[in-house]
Amino acid sequence: MKYHLTLFLFLIISSFSFAQQNEAKSKAFYFSAQDAFKSKKYDDALNLLDKSEEAGGASNAYIEALKAKCYAGKKDWVNTKQALELCYTYSPGDDVLKDLSPIILQADTEYEKAIKAEQDRILAEQQAEMLRIQKEQEAQMAAIEKEQNRIKTANEHYDSAYNLLNSFKKLKEGVPYLIKTKTITDLDSEKSVFIFYGDKYIIYTIPNIGYVKNLFKDNIAFDPSVGDNAMQRVVKHKNSTGGKSESYFKRSPQYNNVFYSKHGMVWIGQQYTTFTDELYYYYINKNANTNYADDIDLYCDTDIKEDFGIYLNPYIKTGKIIKGVNYDFIIDEDLKTAYKSEGFQQIDLYKPVYLISAERETFSMLFPRKEVTYVMADENAKDQNSAQKYLYFEEQGVKAHYGLINYKSFQKNAQGKLLLNITGVNNDFIMSKEQFNSIYDAFNSSKDSSTTLQFFNNEAYTLPFEIITKIYGYFDKINLN
Repeated sequence: MKYHLTLFLFLIISSFSFAQQNEAKSKAFYFSAQDAFKSKKYDDALNLLDKSEEAGGASNAYIEALKAKCYAGKKDWVNTKQALELCYTYSPGDDVLKDLSPIILQADTEYEKAIKAEQDRILAEQQAEMLRIQKEQEAQMAAIEKEQNRIKTANEHYDSAYNLLNSFKKLKEGVPYLIKTKTITDLDSEKSVFIFYGDKYIIYTIPNIGYVKNLFKDNIAFDPSVGDNAMQRVVKHKNSTGGKSESYFKRSPQYNNVFYSKHGMVWIGQQYTTFTDELYYYYINKNANTNYADDIDLYCDTDIKEDFGIYLNPYIKTGKIIKGVNYDFIIDEDLKTAYKSEGFQQIDLYKPVYLISAERETFSMLFPRKEVTYVMADENAKDQNSAQKYLYFEEQGVKAHYGLINYKSFQKNAQGKLLLNITGVNNDFIMSKEQFNSIYDAFNSSKDSSTTLQFFNNEAYTLPFEIITKIYGYFDKINLN
């Protein structure tokens, strides 16, 4: 009995001692929290107050009051309001209420603002989420519609895609294909012919095959007696043999004091005994508004203008072939594989396009050229209609060659749907690979991108002219010789 009484007294004393220790810890945490608050270390203060509450076993008015002040210091008015309401449940004394009075007056107003701001934030998030869902749904619907349209378009164009691929596969290297384009003029007579080997192509463009038939002859048929009378002169002159003649001369389009005949020239200017010059032969479009009369006359001159399209001579364009197709519109896997096996590249267009597309276009105009040595035969040649005197020169030592002029800036129809524009094929002639490479290498625009005159006296360079008769004869049924 004595033992049990002693144990009971010990437990009571121990419990009282333990409670005193917890109360001391609780106060120590609280006082530390006050110091942290004064230093505006509000988060540290709140942590210490939680420890004070845990050590003491419960909160109280002082702890909640200091919490309210810490939250107010952080501008956290929602938790300030909650801490104040919890403080009131512990029946705080006047000293606590006096200490809290500035916060109590401000908390209600700021609390309402904080609640309103939180409600606005939640509402904005909800609206943003609804808008995101709406846009996502619209995007899904658009994607579904796009896919449906793609499949519909692909199905609608399947036959076209299939037939075009078969047409492409039937194209033969070296064979002339007539293509429907208007590149140089608006003439119905203008024709372009496409020839290829591998990924290289040559396109001949002839404004009118009838205009250039005389350009193939060694003795170029320049006739000064036809055409514009205002440009003609009938001049009496002596010949080198001592005889006298009366000849037609036509004024140069470039030089008003120079006139040409079939085999000579007259001019007003400095006197020479002999000199060598170069004559270029071409058909010129004098007026773009005319209908290009069939008897348009041939010119010769010592200069050539660098204006594209004013000459009605043959034109050559060379380049690389680019084959393109929009694979997004081909849903048949076998057809897609077939296109890929033929080297067709992906092109991003809104509908299926199956084409052989030319690179940037640079044209070369062809013209015959003569290197002529002139000998003066009469220094007193006279115009029959006036007293004008001329120097008369006769041709001597003529050499016939060929020339070209490049036009680098002309880019009409730079991306031509050549495969879709083929309207005829000349199966009677195949250009050999050797002939093709000779022409391609001579006129490839990548060699010289500037607008320049070039001349050739090698026999290989007469080929581009001579082969025109074989290329176009089938299409026009014209005897060009």
